[in-house]
Amino acid sequence: MLAVGLRQGVLRSSAHLSMPLMSYPLTKVIQNNINYAAFSLKRNSSSLLSENKTTALEKLDPSTFTEKLSLFQKAKAYLNFYKVGLKTVWNEHKEAKRLLKKEARGEELTWKEFDTVKRDKRDFKKVIPFTILVATVAELIPVMIAFFPNSLPQLVQTQKQRQKFLAKRDKKRTAIRLSLQVTNTPRPDQISYKDFLTKTSHIIVYKKYPDSFKIDTMSRKTLQCACTFFGVSNMGLSSSLKNRLVKHFKMLERDDRLLSKQDISQMTTSQIIDSCDARGIPTTNFSVEQLSKSLEMWAIFRKSYPNVDPGLILWSRIFLLSKIPTPA
Repeated sequence: MLAVGLRQGVLRSSAHLSMPLMSYPLTKVIQNNINYAAFSLKRNSSSLLSENKTTALEKLDPSTFTEKLSLFQKAKAYLNFYKVGLKTVWNEHKEAKRLLKKEARGEELTWKEFDTVKRDKRDFKKVIPFTILVATVAELIPVMIAFFPNSLPQLVQTQKQRQKFLAKRDKKRTAIRLSLQVTNTPRPDQISYKDFLTKTSHIIVYKKYPDSFKIDTMSRKTLQCACTFFGVSNMGLSSSLKNRLVKHFKMLERDDRLLSKQDISQMTTSQIIDSCDARGIPTTNFSVEQLSKSLEMWAIFRKSYPNVDPGLILWSRIFLLSKIPTPA
C-alpha cells in the first residue's frame, strides 16, 4: 500500500513519489496537453469584473471607480456600498428560505438557486457582527478584512479586497504544490502528475493504490494542507478536519451535477471565480475566459467520471494545480 502524507506541507510516500511538477519547466508542463486552458504567466492588471457580467452591487464598488474622489466622497461611497450590500444579503436570505421550502417539497433547485442557498448559509451569520462594525467603527473594516477575511460577508467585500484574499490563497496552493518531495531514484511504482492527466490514468492510479487516497487515513498535517488548499478552515482536531473536507466535497458533488446543466457563459465573473476557487482551481493571473474554460472542463470531467473518490480529486488538484484532467 502506498502511504501518502503531508508533513509541514511536503508530500511524502513510502514508495517515493516520482519527480513532481516542480521538477519540470513550467512551459513544458503546459505543452503536455493542448486541451488545457491557456496559462497566463503575466499578471493580468485589468479588472476581471470588466471582462464579464457584473451585478448591480458590484457597480457600486468604490474600488472600481476610475474618477478621483475626495475623502468625504469616498467615505460616502463606501457606506453606500456596505448599506446596499447588507440589504442584498438580507434579500438573499429571504430568497434562500423560499428555495429551501421549494427543495423540501421535492423540487430540484437550479445551479443559481443552489448558489444562492450556499452563499446565504455562509454570509448571513456574519451580518450582525458586520452591521455593528459599520455602525460603530467603520474605519476598522479594512483591518478586519486584512487579518480576518472570512469574518465578513463576501457581498460587502470590494473587488480589490477579494482579489488580495484570493491571491493569498493561491499563493498557499502554489506553496503546497511546489513543496512536493523530489526523489532522485526513479521507480516504476511512483506517482507523478501524469497519473492525474486523464480519466483513464485516474482509474489506473486509484486501482493501484486504493487506500492511499482515503480521507479517513490522512494524517492531521495532510488534512490541514488539504483544507488550506480548498479554502476550508484548517483549525481543529483531525475528526473535525475530515468532516469539513467530506462536507465540502459533498457540496461540490451536488454543485457539479447542477453545474453540468448550467450555461457557464451566463454566469457572472464573481460566480465563475468563486466556483473555481471552491474547486481548488487558482484564479490569480487568469482571464475570465480562461477561468470559464477551466470550469467547463471540470464540469465535463466530473460528468463523465461522477464516482471519483474525494481523496483522489484532492491529490489531482494538488498535482495539477491549474490544470483540469481530460475526460479521455
